Amino acid sequence: MRLRKGSNRLTLRYTGPDIHPGSAAQVGFGLGPLIVGRADPAELKVTYVRASKARTLCGKSLDWVEAVGRPSS
Repeated sequence: MRLRKGSNRLTLRYTGPDIHPGSAAQVGFGLGPLIVGRADPAELKVTYVRASKARTLCGKSLDWVEAVGRPSS
């Protein structure tokens, strides 16, 4: 989304629990500070790590970690 120069308003709306991950969290769960800036496409790539290497993620600052299983053959 493109933003105009200067101040822009961002509104977060919480609608309550649904099927989305994290939607049952308590309102006022401590989001912030929130920074909006340009994204470098190289930083947006997804990195996959084998379960046996999961400990390599410890101590890193990560935006999101999700455990996914392989489809059964």
